[in-house]
Amino acid sequence: MATTLDQQMMRPSGETAPLSRLLARAYTINWEVVAYAVIFVFAILTRFVGLGDRVMSHDESLHTYYSFLLFRDGNFEHTPLMHGPILFHANALAYFLFGDNDFTGRLYPAVLGVIMVMFPLLLRRWLGRWGALLAATMILISPLLLYYNRYIRHDTPSILSAMIMMYATFMYLDGPGRVRRKAYWLYIIAAAMLWNLGSKETAFMYVAIFGSILTIYWLVRLYQHFAKRPGRTLFYYITLPPIIAGVIALVMYGVISISLQSFQTLPARLNYVSEQFTILISGGAPGFEFVTFFSWTVLVAVISVALIIGTAVWAFRGSIVRSLPVREIVIMLLLVLAICLVLIYVEEVSHLSSRIDEGGEVVEPVVPGETDAEAVVGVSAINNTPIF
Repeated sequence: MATTLDQQMMRPSGETAPLSRLLARAYTINWEVVAYAVIFVFAILTRFVGLGDRVMSHDESLHTYYSFLLFRDGNFEHTPLMHGPILFHANALAYFLFGDNDFTGRLYPAVLGVIMVMFPLLLRRWLGRWGALLAATMILISPLLLYYNRYIRHDTPSILSAMIMMYATFMYLDGPGRVRRKAYWLYIIAAAMLWNLGSKETAFMYVAIFGSILTIYWLVRLYQHFAKRPGRTLFYYITLPPIIAGVIALVMYGVISISLQSFQTLPARLNYVSEQFTILISGGAPGFEFVTFFSWTVLVAVISVALIIGTAVWAFRGSIVRSLPVREIVIMLLLVLAICLVLIYVEEVSHLSSRIDEGGEVVEPVVPGETDAEAVVGVSAINNTPIF
């Protein structure tokens, strides 16, 4: 026999009420949801706890002061010295809603910082479950991003708007079938681009980067259409080698600058390396600079080859079912090597050529306003200062 409570929970038709079904439902714990919930809690704590305790820096004082004038008087005059105007209007809105203090003065980047931490959830389709989770974790614990998420400047909105542009671009080109090629993704890209342009001048670099990638994608699709051949391989050959070569060239330039700093010209460095390499082959003892240069170069080369092979295996993973993509790996290695050598050569020439006079002597740049004697004394003092 049903009790009074049971009768109240039963509908006339005999069905259980929605609240009863909700409470009686069996719930399973999803570890991924729990992980993102923990990340979200830590994102709020790290972005908001003690947000107003630190004293305002120089840049922050300008941004908060002119935001306060906009909030108090309704007047704002843009100056390029303080980047885009959107930050000041967002800060003035925070003052209007929550009052004017140091905490609310940093509220705008802090809120965007939490969104930035959780943003990889939207990229789960391309990063995968583990990739998105690791990306969110790395954004959470990044000291640099955390600093600027708690800093009233234009860096955080500039980065987040670029991430939105990237997401909308991916969804337009490679989203699920029901939303792919929808016009609203173009509207979102345009809105995010306007937000970026209204935040900081680095927006022009973001536009150039996105424009270059989309142009390459368009050209590859044209090749795929007219040549009637798969365009994915060509796209990988065009995009991946420059990225890998750029990273390797950056590391190698650091190695060259540190280990061969005693040799200020490119010919001098090449002659020294060739002479020391000859000594090494003949069984002699090379110099300390060459040992440092050679050891780090070998280490970078080994890591680079592993990186290139791993990237090629991932990019051409469809052919691994048949056999290892040896041809693709070799082509990728050659392309990376060629681009890397060109980048290192251009950087060496552009960096060193401006310091060589007509007689082949190294000339340090003179600071405007200094006499030659002051410049020589300053350069001498800097060159004789120990690094450690």
